[in-house]
Amino acid sequence: MKKRFVALLMTLALAIGFTTSAFAAEPAKSETINLTSVSEEVDSVSASEDVSTRASLGDVIAGGATTIYGGSGTLTVTLPSGNFWADIVAQIGYTDQNSVVTCSVLTPNGQTISLGSMVGTGSSTYSRELTYAPAGNYTFYFSSGITTPYQVAAFIYD
Repeated sequence: MKKRFVALLMTLALAIGFTTSAFAAEPAKSETINLTSVSEEVDSVSASEDVSTRASLGDVIAGGATTIYGGSGTLTVTLPSGNFWADIVAQIGYTDQNSVVTCSVLTPNGQTISLGSMVGTGSSTYSRELTYAPAGNYTFYFSSGITTPYQVAAFIYD
């Protein structure tokens, strides 16, 4: 519910911002525009969108990390209690090879969810939202052509 409320507030704020900017007067022809301040505004907007995207996932309620010694491996994350509207994400911690790593997760109730793929240190899958995430073990399956050890992590957000 908290995520839905935050998303609604962000949508409302964006709608008000677009409405306000639509009625703003255009600068007079003799007026000069400071391009430096325009680019600073764009940079701050992109940075705040990145932070708000991560913040919208909520609090980490379960997580773990491990090293996979080339090829494929698993990581088990235990969710101590069930949770509505949970988000699941996988991430590469470190790798010295830029190769595709695919990830899927097996939930405690036997459902297999594909999280997609990622490439390179620090990359992550898109989050997958579960209407209800039951308590128990979530086994994340990582598969790659990477031949050296690589670090992975998996998180479940509230």
